[in-house]
Amino acid sequence: MGAAVAHLCMSEFGPEWQQKNIGQCVWISPVHGGSASLLPSWASGFRADRSDVFPAPELLTKDISKMTASWPCLVAMCPQTHVGSRSCQAAANHVFAKTPTKQYTLGELGKYLEDVSGCVQGRANGAGFLSDVQDIWAKLEVPAVPLRILYSTGIRTMSQMKYTTEDLSEWPEVWAREYGDGTMLASTVEKIARNWQEESPELDIQMFTESWGVSHRNMVSCTFTCDLVPQILTGVAKPGRRITENSGSRNWLW
Repeated sequence: MGAAVAHLCMSEFGPEWQQKNIGQCVWISPVHGGSASLLPSWASGFRADRSDVFPAPELLTKDISKMTASWPCLVAMCPQTHVGSRSCQAAANHVFAKTPTKQYTLGELGKYLEDVSGCVQGRANGAGFLSDVQDIWAKLEVPAVPLRILYSTGIRTMSQMKYTTEDLSEWPEVWAREYGDGTMLASTVEKIARNWQEESPELDIQMFTESWGVSHRNMVSCTFTCDLVPQILTGVAKPGRRITENSGSRNWLW
């Protein structure tokens, strides 16, 4: 969440401070807007055979799940409807999870978190953190300095999930996928960048896409990033893609 934390600090200091003290921002796999793919790991527990977020031996899964469920950062990475004043996902009535009798929309994320706490011990903090998390995301203003955004589009990433029972402690099935890095959806990264470009047409935003399938956790250290970042910092990198309505990879894989 480094990019999001840095962005919050930038927003607090304001555009004048940014322009005086920051030459440019290079953000690698930013988590702005969150992702539904994080919810099973938070609700059901990290699993060595399933979770790409925190790989760990199966022996430690129970203890790690109990510990990480208390972290505000996992709730902060739940799918949000807004970053700043603009929508960052599908509409608030977009269904991200369903059971045989219920459907949970992005606008009902709090209800999902409450229902999880009724099924799994140690998850009560989720709903408690949510309002503060939403307040923080709402504070993020359009950056005032050039942005270079590196992200992956090569992995079929879960965007919607379904449970076979009403027990939200069970690991759900994948209902729909979209291109991303296994954690974040590329469409979310692109939509937020597009929002910023629309609000600030003069802002220099360049998108650099890794399309071979590097996962979220590996983006920061992969060859693509390690080769590109020094080029960006020294000014010799080829210009990235401008974010336009027709750019990017927003194809759904049902």
